[in-house]
Amino acid sequence: MSARRPPADRDRGSLSIVMMFLMINVLAGAALIVDGGRALTARRHPANTAEAAARSAVAKKSHN
Repeated sequence: MSARRPPADRDRGSLSIVMMFLMINVLAGAALIVDGGRALTARRHPANTAEAAARSAVAKKSHN
């Protein structure tokens, strides 16, 4: 008689590995979303500052 393991014992622990890879992917995706949002904000900030300066200059010019 051979000492074969039942199929349930062969798969033991495989869900842990799948969940580990799933969590790595979820965390990497969240990091990309957060980093992308910060990059968009950083890119838009100088344009907002320039627009505010232009509006301020126009407002000062119209009051004089």
